Order: sequence, then structure tokens, then C-alpha cells
Amino acid sequence: MKVCTEVPCVPVKCDKASVVKKYRRTYKRNLYRRSRRKRSKLRYYTHLKQLRFKRKTDDLCSAITVFDITDMDWAPFVSTTSTEVTEWHKQEQIAYWKSRALSLEYENRMLLRHIRNVYAKQTEDYANYVKGQQQIEEAPSAKSASFVEPAGKKRREEMEKLYGKKASKIMGMETAVQLNYDLHLEDAGKLPHWPHTPLNLRFD
Repeated sequence: MKVCTEVPCVPVKCDKASVVKKYRRTYKRNLYRRSRRKRSKLRYYTHLKQLRFKRKTDDLCSAITVFDITDMDWAPFVSTTSTEVTEWHKQEQIAYWKSRALSLEYENRMLLRHIRNVYAKQTEDYANYVKGQQQIEEAPSAKSASFVEPAGKKRREEMEKLYGKKASKIMGMETAVQLNYDLHLEDAGKLPHWPHTPLNLRFD
């Protein structure tokens, strides 16, 4: 007697929409897995790069020794420096002191110029003050002298009142007579004046 071992075939309803939906779900799932795997790889490589860089910097910092170049003579572990470093240090010191000397010289010049300007200004102010004082002292005398009329002008006015238009001619003649008299006195010397005797007049 034969036993039937065949599985009965159950008809499955398979349409296009269900197939597309199924494959879309699997595609999204695989895409999410791939992107997560990619992010994890990127994170891992970034972390590895940082570790390598940190290890290198740590080794470099541990190998570096910080010291002052001016303390080379007192530090035994750096006393044996190369000739290039010592020459460079000497040149740097020479350049520093040269620049310092030039700056001090320029500052000295500026201070001298400033002092000279201040001294010149003070001298000029004092001279102006003295000049102003002299003008103030001389002003009253000049004003009083300006108010005094000359004697010749007054005499000319008097002569014009007396003689009219011919006053200048008469004044010239009087001047000529006076000059001739003065010259005669100089030539003849001092002449004796008429004796001044009081008159004793009696009326008896």
C-alpha cells in the first residue's frame, strides 16, 4: 500500500502590489543597515586617526625640553650647544642693544628739541612782556608831547593876524636880520652893554 507523501499545493494569492511592497520594505531595511554600517566605519576610522595623532603629539611633547636661552651657561644638560645657536644668540643680543641705543639717541634728540622750543618760547614771552611794559611807560610821555603845540606854529598864526598875506615875507626878513646880528656878535665878540646907572633926578 502506497502512502502519499506529497504536500498538497495551496494556491497563494500573489499580485504585483504585494510584491512591490515586500521588496520595498526589504530594500529600506538593507539601506538603513548599510548606512549604519558606513557611519560606524567612519566613526571608527575618525577615532583611530585621533588616537594616532594624540599618540604622536604625546611623544613629541615628552621629547621636547623647554629652557631659556639665557640660562644655557647654568644648565648642565644644555651647556653643550651648537656653534650656530651661540652665534645666533650673540647676533640677536648685538642687534637688540644696537636698536636700544638708537631708540635712546632718538629720544634724547626729541627731548633736547622740546627743551629748546620751551626755552625759546619762554624767552619770546619775556621779551614781549618787557616790550609791552616799555610801551606802557613811554605812552604817557608821548601823549603829553603830542599835546604841546610848537612855538613856530603859534608865532606864525600871530604874524598872519598882524600882517595878513605878507606875514611869511616879513618873518623871513626878521629871520635874516636876526641871523646877521648873531653873526656880527660872533665876529666882534661880546660887546659891552650900555651901563646901567640909576638916574638920580631931583626936582627941587
